[in-house]
Amino acid sequence: MNCVESDAIVVSWSSEYLLGMIYELAGDSIRNLIQSQIQKRIEQPLIAVRSDGQIKAKFIFFLRLKIDKDLETMKKSYEQLINLMMRKANDDQLKSISFPTIGFNSIPSNQQQVLVQTIVQTFQQLQSSFPISVDFILQHDHIHVFDLFHKQIQMCSMTNKLTCQSIQYSNSLISIEKGDLVKEKVDVIVVSSASEQLRQILLMEAGNEIYEKYLRETQLNPNWLFLNLPSGNLSCQQIYFIKFHQNQFEINLKQSIQDFLSNVFQNVVANQFQSLAFPFMSFEQNQLSNQLLIKHFLFEICQQIKFRNLSLLIKFVVLPDQTELFELFRKELLVIDEDKEMPDDDDIISTWEQTDSPTNRFSVSKKSNEYKSIEDEFIGLMKGYCKKIVSIERIRNQRWFNQYQVHK
Repeated sequence: MNCVESDAIVVSWSSEYLLGMIYELAGDSIRNLIQSQIQKRIEQPLIAVRSDGQIKAKFIFFLRLKIDKDLETMKKSYEQLINLMMRKANDDQLKSISFPTIGFNSIPSNQQQVLVQTIVQTFQQLQSSFPISVDFILQHDHIHVFDLFHKQIQMCSMTNKLTCQSIQYSNSLISIEKGDLVKEKVDVIVVSSASEQLRQILLMEAGNEIYEKYLRETQLNPNWLFLNLPSGNLSCQQIYFIKFHQNQFEINLKQSIQDFLSNVFQNVVANQFQSLAFPFMSFEQNQLSNQLLIKHFLFEICQQIKFRNLSLLIKFVVLPDQTELFELFRKELLVIDEDKEMPDDDDIISTWEQTDSPTNRFSVSKKSNEYKSIEDEFIGLMKGYCKKIVSIERIRNQRWFNQYQVHK
């Protein structure tokens, strides 16, 4: 510990081993603090003190980490303490921190990997705001924990270097990129009414003629829902300005996303465009997480691709320093890429009986899994109102089914 030359060393009150080393190497002020803490049981989450004695670091950060059997509680504890510690280090204009593997002796091995991921990613995300280097300190015999940290750090380093992630979905390509939206060479750049700052930037880059045209169109039609303008100085062909209604509730937000994207793709198809680019629409007044917004947007885009049988290049563009947002997109794209091989609701059609009959109405066999599933769900919902189901019939219409898939 006396060889560590970081600006600050982090020590947990729950680590008897580290406290013992600090007590042995520190001067009187640190020893008095440790003795006082042990006697009074102060619950303060972070105590930062100037070091003395043989310790070369400028500060010692004493953290109170509460070990819990619940993994989610432990993750939140680490996130909160790391956030508190990095902010304190930044306020004190420190440039480096040494962080030991706090509490790992008390954590089951099957949970250690998740917590290592949480620790490394939390530090990485905060370093974009607080330029503080972090060294992880491990006991020499903790080989397994060292391997976990080493692999996670390598993985995060690779993620920082990534600038693009794409997947093939049906006949379309969906991608997330780090870049500059105004420089995208696509057929259409889509801007929502929720992106006020981006709208201003795009109009300025497009030039005075396009800016004045936008003002005229919005003044003539104050209740506009869709504006299609030339690109002016931009590299795209058209700019779509589309109304987007923000909603605080998830169910209403999903409907807003459906309406928004339906409007987008309807016009893209009508103009026979082949590529389009979106910014990410983050809403300051919306309480829903970015992850949920991304999930709903990508899900609805996939539904539109299937329903309209689209062959498009669809890009989402984030700023180069928006690594966390890029990673959320990237992970969700990879989930979609894995899930697309799994059977979905469309495969219900493959179980329909083959027949030459023109009728669309069929009786569902009481011996089938389909009958049993419907019966169980209906009886459960209508408990106390329905005692017996006499028969179940299916109305079979592929066009209606596809429409249901898009709008459900």
